[in-house]
Amino acid sequence: MAVPGSLTQKACKKMEIRDYDEWFDSANSFVIDCVHCMDREDYKKAAFELHQATEYYYSCSSLVLTQYKPYTHNLQQLGSMAVHQNEVLIDVFPQLNAVVFNYLNKPMLKHVLLGTL
Repeated sequence: MAVPGSLTQKACKKMEIRDYDEWFDSANSFVIDCVHCMDREDYKKAAFELHQATEYYYSCSSLVLTQYKPYTHNLQQLGSMAVHQNEVLIDVFPQLNAVVFNYLNKPMLKHVLLGTL
């Protein structure tokens, strides 16, 4: 079992860059997929892809700032955590109203409950 220890500043920076590159690129890919779904009017799949993109952007910011990724798919919780990690992120991730969050969370919840992920 790994024992937690202190990382050098250089090691932390390397992890931040690695996490940013991986998670931000993946989030961008979900946005591209969302646009493709919108182009063919597959709005349910577009909502799912947009949810995934948003979740990955939140995870990216969390990993870069704290080296921790919360285990949740709830965008409101992820947004709240992101803003607590750095208040500047409220401008990056504006707090959307509950209707928008519920709409984006619905596709993920369905997949989790049906076990299709």
